[in-house]
Amino acid sequence: MILCEAGQLEEALSKLEENATVIVDKVSYMERRGSILMKLGRLEEAEKVYRQLIDRNPENIDYYDRLENCIGLGAPVADRIAMYDYFADRYKRAAAPRRQPLYLLEGPELAHRLDEWIVKGLRKGVPSLFKNLVPLYSSPSKVSIIEQLLLDYVKHVETNGYRGGSLHGDGDEMESPTSALWLYLLVAQHFDRVGNIPVAMKYVESAYAHTPTLIETLMVKAKIYKHAGDYSEAARLMDEAQSLDTADRYINSKAAKYLLRAGQMERAEKMCGKFTREGDRASTTLNEMQCM
Repeated sequence: MILCEAGQLEEALSKLEENATVIVDKVSYMERRGSILMKLGRLEEAEKVYRQLIDRNPENIDYYDRLENCIGLGAPVADRIAMYDYFADRYKRAAAPRRQPLYLLEGPELAHRLDEWIVKGLRKGVPSLFKNLVPLYSSPSKVSIIEQLLLDYVKHVETNGYRGGSLHGDGDEMESPTSALWLYLLVAQHFDRVGNIPVAMKYVESAYAHTPTLIETLMVKAKIYKHAGDYSEAARLMDEAQSLDTADRYINSKAAKYLLRAGQMERAEKMCGKFTREGDRASTTLNEMQCM
């Protein structure tokens, strides 16, 4: 590390390789070696390293980005898509090589891949599905594609019921009841993102009516109320969400944050106190909490 900062890359690489057998953390060793090789311009060697790293962890986006640099992929989107398709075929269960092309494509091809990605996520009940779509919201054309797909799914569900056909509108395949639940949540998050609060509220209420005990439903509903300016109701909903899983420190910290925003200082401190040492005031140990 010190040699790299001093610009002595050749010596740094030599020292690293000399001690390869005694370095226990092989992933860190490979990452450091790949980085140095790239800086030295030895791209073919660096490419091999990053392919090995992808073999170890096909979900690490940084490895794909560095591999793109190694093999000289730049402006031609088709070449970059081909690379991700290769890894998607090689690692059937990996999500990253299937997700990355969504950020590169436009038009009908994007719509086709988005359709596959969203429907698969809805059927599996992936809570982070919307977060994976957020980078697309910088493009109005991509937002339009997302909205059209989501409204089509809602139309199929509300017209035929989840047992009357798939989200694609096919009559031969039935959806599970949870597909409709995650669909309503996703549509609510979409309209919340584009600033259409009334429509977002409509769909989150549909999700709540479907399954009122799902933590994610309450958290999304709280977020929508926050964006609507109703901080008290948002805090109440987030508090209700954390009451369904009192051992989850993340939800606990979110509830405390929402309570603070609503001006409920005493309740917020009491909420933080659930994960502090017994007998200590929460305010004295906040800096030691994991959420900080």
